[in-house]
Amino acid sequence: RAWDFLENLFIHSEEVKKELPDESERFLEIDDAVKDLLKKGYEVKLVKYFCCDEPGIAKVLEKTQTQLAMCEKALHEFMDGKRRAFPRFYFMSA
Repeated sequence: RAWDFLENLFIHSEEVKKELPDESERFLEIDDAVKDLLKKGYEVKLVKYFCCDEPGIAKVLEKTQTQLAMCEKALHEFMDGKRRAFPRFYFMSA
């Protein structure tokens, strides 16, 4: 769910790419990993085979979640900076 929300910001927003270049690069790696997992899951069709037969899936998911949290934190800090500079943004984003 976090990936879906962040995808629009880190991939389609030029301002976010410019202001958070490291996190944008990190998110592109996350995006590739998530899309790869979704593709494999679609091909396998049965969850038990996907989860049991796919080596290291738990580690991939944990790593992806950790990296998503880092991207989310950087984005929150970026938005808080914008809100401090432009207080009316606080009311628009709350």
